[in-house]
Amino acid sequence: MREYNIIKQDSGWYKVTLKDEYGCTTTVYEKSHDDASSFAIHWFDRAKKRRDNTISLNKAIQEMHRLDVENGILKGNRDGLD
Repeated sequence: MREYNIIKQDSGWYKVTLKDEYGCTTTVYEKSHDDASSFAIHWFDRAKKRRDNTISLNKAIQEMHRLDVENGILKGNRDGLD
């Protein structure tokens, strides 16, 4: 479920707090309500691509870890400085 909140701050800036349907969150400050709304729309439009990129990065990290274990680089020490 998407959640958003745009609040005008005492400074005159608008605080934009967003959460997409995948659980990613962000908070930014924009100079105008139009800029805040535009940011929210574009950020939500990129939610699926952001999720796909995160999944791809996670798979790459898991593969690097598997290769490190397979090649004996990691032998079980907690700090990874084997």
